[in-house]
Amino acid sequence: MRPPRNFYMQAFKRDAGMLSRVADSLYWMGRYLERAEHTALLVNVELQLWLDQSPEVGAGRWRFLLEALRAPAVDGPVDPTQLLNTLVFSRSNGSSIVSCIATARENLRHVREQCSTRMWEQLNRLYLDVIERRPEEEWILKSHDFFLCVLEGAYLFHGITDATMSHGEGWQFIQLGRYIERASATVTLLDVYTHEFWNQPHGVVEENEYLEWIQHDPEGSAEFAKGDEGPRPADSEPHHRLAHHGLPDGPGAGSLSRVKVGAVRAAEPR
Repeated sequence: MRPPRNFYMQAFKRDAGMLSRVADSLYWMGRYLERAEHTALLVNVELQLWLDQSPEVGAGRWRFLLEALRAPAVDGPVDPTQLLNTLVFSRSNGSSIVSCIATARENLRHVREQCSTRMWEQLNRLYLDVIERRPEEEWILKSHDFFLCVLEGAYLFHGITDATMSHGEGWQFIQLGRYIERASATVTLLDVYTHEFWNQPHGVVEENEYLEWIQHDPEGSAEFAKGDEGPRPADSEPHHRLAHHGLPDGPGAGSLSRVKVGAVRAAEPR
């Protein structure tokens, strides 16, 4: 019995594996979209805290935020409006929200044959939503809606990806980029925001500092807030973030195991 037409060509393609440029585009698409999501979450929280802070305290918080997002430090007085433009809209800053979403979209555009139509439509819709906003003064009053649009757009894209894309090599490279970026960003955040905690007397965190931890991850850290009342050691929240298996966006065993599994599956021979 003769093999079907193109049988040998199809077998060769299966054995050849994924092209490196395709894997690279999918990997960085996952990383840049995760970076935009992380930046939107932190800047949104910082804006809410800024409303209740004095200018002196607020300036210190903005410097912490820049360090947590690995952005260049600012010399001289801090201008929150200018910092928002740099972190959200600036195309010269490759890690701004708009730049990250635009780069993720460009990476996916290069490999559209590897993704579903719904994936492309959702990421393109998110890109169009963010570029139509302008860094005007009244924008700050509606900034929460903007950050919510970014977060929900990223969540929807991940859900569409899981539901419509084959969970093969391409999907694994997206997950690999996503979880490596998440682990790196969260560890950097922990390093910045716990640096001063180790010098607290008796290792007790002040109430307002503890509340900031909860606000930085209102979904995941809510489980931590449900614990017993009373002073919490300074290292209790970092340990919770690093070791908890159930947190959806922490670098704990769950996320790190996903990085490991993604790397192994993406690298294994086909």
